[in-house]
Amino acid sequence: ASVAAGIISTVILSYSGVNIARSYAVEGEVQKDILTSDSTQLNLNIIKEERVDKEGFKVVKDDHYGAMQINGKNIEQFGVRVDYETSPDSLFHVQQIFQAEGRNWSKAQERARSIKATILVDGNNIFLPVMYTFPVADKLRDQEWKLKVQVPKDKKVFFAGRQVYPYLITNEENRESTNGYINEKGEYESW
Repeated sequence: ASVAAGIISTVILSYSGVNIARSYAVEGEVQKDILTSDSTQLNLNIIKEERVDKEGFKVVKDDHYGAMQINGKNIEQFGVRVDYETSPDSLFHVQQIFQAEGRNWSKAQERARSIKATILVDGNNIFLPVMYTFPVADKLRDQEWKLKVQVPKDKKVFFAGRQVYPYLITNEENRESTNGYINEKGEYESW
């Protein structure tokens, strides 16, 4: 009886593993243009959110940072990746990109489209939330949100008043950073 139970358990686990692996088989990506600008610099900023709980109290400390959380029918994920490229012309071009995985291309695209992050644009200023959401029903399928920023030659990108592109990483033989990450606390890191 214990040998039969072991065989049945192995078959069930194998079947479950194959199904889970298939739900990560294809990556879908969608993008939306959010800014084209001829300014001399681009400014990235964080949208400051004042949180108020159900009873009307202002939340002054919340140790949710670094973790995803479920809020109603949505999963909240924190952080945004920023990828820099050279612009093909004399203009800044900024795109918002959502990625997710799925069993097939259609399901992956559907999951990518259901990711939400509200960006505000005012001239050459882009205001970013530190959180994006997607439906709990989509499950965790490597959902990701990032910005692609195409920067014209000799122009600069700033984050909260500090130049972040071009940015030299001095401990790596002055290599120029082409990536950034804004974490859940609104802090910028380059690599």
